[in-house]
Amino acid sequence: MKTVMQHALYRMKNNSHLGDCVAVVTKLDNKFEEIGFTRPEIVTFIKPSPNSWKRITSLVALKSEDLFSAYTPFLRVGSECMFGMFGDTHCNCEPERMTILQQIRDAYGVYVHLPQEGQGMGLYYKAQELHIQTTGYDPNRNYVGQLPQAEAAKILTGNNNIDRRDFSTIASVLDDLGLLSYEYNLISQSQSKSDELKAAGIPIVGLSDTAQLVTSENLGEHLTKAMFKGQALTDVQVQQILRILQGTDVIPPRASALLSEILISVESQQEQLALSDDVTTATKNTLFELLRHPVNPSLKNSQAQIWNLLEQGTSYDEFQYSFVLTKKADAFIADNWKPDKGETKIWHEKNIYFFPPAMEEGTRDLKIRETYDPHGRFLSGQLIHKIKIRENYYRIRLINFDDLLFSQLLQKTVLAEYDQRIIESLTIPYHYSSEDAKVFIKRYTSSFRTISLEGEESQIRRLRQDIEDGVERRLETVRTDGRCFGPELSDTFNLETAKSLETTAFIKYSGLS
Repeated sequence: MKTVMQHALYRMKNNSHLGDCVAVVTKLDNKFEEIGFTRPEIVTFIKPSPNSWKRITSLVALKSEDLFSAYTPFLRVGSECMFGMFGDTHCNCEPERMTILQQIRDAYGVYVHLPQEGQGMGLYYKAQELHIQTTGYDPNRNYVGQLPQAEAAKILTGNNNIDRRDFSTIASVLDDLGLLSYEYNLISQSQSKSDELKAAGIPIVGLSDTAQLVTSENLGEHLTKAMFKGQALTDVQVQQILRILQGTDVIPPRASALLSEILISVESQQEQLALSDDVTTATKNTLFELLRHPVNPSLKNSQAQIWNLLEQGTSYDEFQYSFVLTKKADAFIADNWKPDKGETKIWHEKNIYFFPPAMEEGTRDLKIRETYDPHGRFLSGQLIHKIKIRENYYRIRLINFDDLLFSQLLQKTVLAEYDQRIIESLTIPYHYSSEDAKVFIKRYTSSFRTISLEGEESQIRRLRQDIEDGVERRLETVRTDGRCFGPELSDTFNLETAKSLETTAFIKYSGLS
């Protein structure tokens, strides 16, 4: 198939991106507009060896010259991205283009630029697709959720034919320019693109990493290419993604939707991961594999994902009561209670409350609870859904997890779109000598302390009455010594020093106030 209608050649000297190079504009038959080209031109940038460049003055000279001598040149086949060219950061197209041009400039090679905007669907279509991804509204202003690219495109097209890019013309163009005789290192992380170019007759002998930096802004683009376009993420890029998840950056909706799909798969493997000696490492390794070879979505709606996760957890009913800890109550606790399991355990508790619109205020409570030891090491996490049945009585469903990364995935993906509020405290669990009940003392500021009682209603009401009455019946005092978390707080303590230990710990975490 002869595609070339006419050529224009331009020699660039000291070009900021490619150095001494040759640009050839190839005009194609208009019929290629039907397969995704928005314009009938392909631009080919050629960075030859210095000696060759000096002798190229015409297309005839270009075709007759040995451009690369004994070198294996790079080849990059890139499609147009107008938004990226003008600075849009939702994608990585422009930084990727600049990086690749620098790779070619530092060596030798060919860059073929195709006018295939929006995967061949055009600029207007792409603008609509991005609007759905970022706002959740279709062209008719119906809210459809902040969807991954494939789902947004399906709403616009009504089918899955969302990639109309065509690379069959590349071989014809390279052949017409005398460039088809060279073996190339393709700059791409897409094995499918390599296979397609090989099938078109272009000799590809290797793949070269695009070496792109993953940021929170372009994370969605990288995940889209990995999940739907066959691009392989490098170990370095996966490490960059993990750092983003563990950082403070806000994850854009497009990336959140894609990460939510991966989250479901991570959760489905938690039972298997729990068998590992190192749960954190196991979970990260699993995430590595999922990022390299992501799965197609099983759930689309974020609230549906929440309920799906919670259904895999445990459920129980509990009577809960909390009140401010007064000096009188504090003295009673010191005389009659012992620290949980004979030791005073202090942890830094971080409760992140989420407010999905479907949850009725005052009746439903959705939160993630993270706990850390006094040295800042992550201890455990829980996704908790609490429904108020009646006064102080709740039905609770929760899922436990042992990896901070899993908590961060939840916060930055499934729960990212909801309003949230964070409440932190220092918490000490206590055990009441004669009752099977959970008792927690929580310090929120230097002066504000509360006591929370959890268990059967009859037990809790009796404990509460004991405390508020100054205790009509005195319980046997149990005194034990225990070890705390390191010398930074105290080496040893007993009941008399427990409160001072708590105060010392609070000073260390004074930022909580």
